[in-house]
Amino acid sequence: GGELRVEVPDTNESKELMKFCRKLTVPLRAAMREQKVLMARENPTRPVVHVFFIAPGCCYVGYSYSNNNSPFYMGIPRLRF
Repeated sequence: GGELRVEVPDTNESKELMKFCRKLTVPLRAAMREQKVLMARENPTRPVVHVFFIAPGCCYVGYSYSNNNSPFYMGIPRLRF
């Protein structure tokens, strides 16, 4: 893969889970690079690995092609004021 995206549901209940995922992302990315699951550098033309947490310790893993995924954080365009 070319990029790792650790994601959570966009709900109020997932706020604590988001903190957990932020702490997990860097060590997970390093481990995936060490195991050659991810490339050493992010590559926008390679597939994106998605890890979607529904609870601490419970996640779904999948991938999407770089030409067929959302460029927005967690797939949701957000307004900035």
